[in-house]
Order: sequence, then structure tokens, then C-alpha cells
Amino acid sequence: MLKKILILLICLSLAGCNPFWRKYNNKEYKFTLLIPSSWEEEEGVDKTAVIAMSPLRGKADRYRENVTVVVNELPEEVPLVNLFEMNKDEFQKSLAGIYDTDEGDVFAGMIPGRWYSFNSKVREINLKVISAIWVKGKKVYVVTCIGQLEEYPRYQRAFDKALHSLRIR
Repeated sequence: MLKKILILLICLSLAGCNPFWRKYNNKEYKFTLLIPSSWEEEEGVDKTAVIAMSPLRGKADRYRENVTVVVNELPEEVPLVNLFEMNKDEFQKSLAGIYDTDEGDVFAGMIPGRWYSFNSKVREINLKVISAIWVKGKKVYVVTCIGQLEEYPRYQRAFDKALHSLRIR
């Protein structure tokens, strides 16, 4: 029985179907990304193009891990490095006690981007945040992944896949 299930999963994967992931397609802002199939998504919440949220794991679960995408159009083109530094500065101004910071490069297909990660305590919850930014013309795409620090290893694969699957048309 297990062998049949594995064969079915392999066939679905080869056919482009994946029961664990689904492709989110935003026609208005012209992007796609993969999110876990079990996650709930909402469009247009708090100025986001989309927010995908993990399911609650029970009454003790205090936070829903999430991936948000925000897209803004600027009046003129601004270099990625400038927008990246502004994004970092905004986090540092709005959240006290940021620690364990890191940063690096990421691509949305052929479009280069930059990511910034850190830990912070917000309302008695220790959070791990990864925020990545891309620029295409006058549009700025920001994908932010947030999870409880102690739960982060459980969600790291989902966050990595979402960040690396972003495609901007």
C-alpha cells in the first residue's frame, strides 16, 4: 500500500501536480509563488497583495506563521540597494531589540533581489522574520515570512520555497 502511495505521489509530481504545494497566481500584480496546500490565503489584507497563513495547531498555538507579499508602484525607478536599505531601516525603527541579523541575495527567476533576516520579540512572542525585496521597473515586491522563533525549523522549508518560487512577469 505504501509503495502505491509513493508511486502516485511521484507521478503527480512528474505531471506538475503536488499535493503539498499550490501555485498562487496574482494577475493584478503579475506574480506567482508556491505556498503550502494546507495554508489559508487572503488577498488585500492590511495593504498586502496576499497573506498565506499556516493552520492553527491547537488551542495552545499563539501565532499563525505566515508569508505576505506587498507590491507597491513608485513614481520613479529606484535602485534595489536603496530600497533594500530603506526596508532594513524601517524594520530597525519599528521593532525594538532586533538580533541575529543576516542578509544575502535571492532571485525571482532572473530578477535579482536581497533578503534580510532577524529575530525580535513582539508582544511576548519571539519571532524570526525573513524579508526579501525585488524591483521590476517602478514596481517593488516585498515577500516577508514570519514565524515563532521556537517553531521556525518546522516552517523553514515552506518559507524558503515561497521565497525562491516567486516569479514576476
